[in-house]
Amino acid sequence: AIHKEQNPICCRKIIRILFQFWILCVCVCVCVCVCVPGQISGAIEVEQKFLFGPSTIEKLTNLGAILESCASFRDSYYDVPDWCLTRADHWLRDREGLGWELKCPLVVGAVGSDTPCAAETDNHLSAPVLQPPRDTRSSDTVSQYQEVTCPQNIVTRLCGLLDRDPGQNWSCCVNKAVEELGLQVFASFVTTRHKYRMGDLHVDLDEVDFGYTVGEVEAMVQRLEDIPETLEKIQKFCKQLGLEEKTAIPGKMSVFLHRFRPAHYKALIGAGVVRKVMNTTEEQEWESLMEPQPGQNECQGSEDCPNVNL
Repeated sequence: AIHKEQNPICCRKIIRILFQFWILCVCVCVCVCVCVPGQISGAIEVEQKFLFGPSTIEKLTNLGAILESCASFRDSYYDVPDWCLTRADHWLRDREGLGWELKCPLVVGAVGSDTPCAAETDNHLSAPVLQPPRDTRSSDTVSQYQEVTCPQNIVTRLCGLLDRDPGQNWSCCVNKAVEELGLQVFASFVTTRHKYRMGDLHVDLDEVDFGYTVGEVEAMVQRLEDIPETLEKIQKFCKQLGLEEKTAIPGKMSVFLHRFRPAHYKALIGAGVVRKVMNTTEEQEWESLMEPQPGQNECQGSEDCPNVNL
């Protein structure tokens, strides 16, 4: 009788232990699949920006490019008040519907090293710093960034740049890290994007809600050695579109900062993050693109300009 009464209790204990073990296994599997310490979590983005007009869509169609989507979304960018992240060319973005992403310079090194953009190694040293192969023919017009999306690796990098230790309760939570690290929104705008695909190349035609349009041809690669070949593909495709960009085209963020965050913009120029590569004539044409359109609000040097929804 005693044996029969104890059996249900033993069974419940066994079931409880098995259930806890199953939960542990699931958590471990999720962590391994989503974010493996010691490995770079983000792909490498190689892109070239260009200014487009009404004929661009016709040229894309004639070349066989396929329109994949047309969508609008809001991007919000975060930094500390002294702009430590963006002065180190690190761009923390929260995209509506997709979540957090950290764009950083394409440098592979070790966490906590002198290199601002380090390999995500969960605080363990990695191999010596490796610089990506460079193509001097395109250094002024093509940008190369690593896109980090793993929450743990985003927090690790942020803490490394800001010289902070990640808290136990937010080491894998970007939302909590943003709050604890004192990050604030410095830019927020809505982009309407037409996305085309041409083989393994993607073409984005963007129009932002403060009156600026810019296109980009981009490709994603996983290995540094694939970059030169990808650059050649992008440049060849741009020539087919009739684009011969000899200087860097300002992106959406550069134009936004120039118009609405002039002090921040000047700080980035001083840090070498934003480059002026135009001659006098080209700079005058570029500045005309950067100026607000009639009827738009402009922050006259004030850093109190709200994040616009223009």
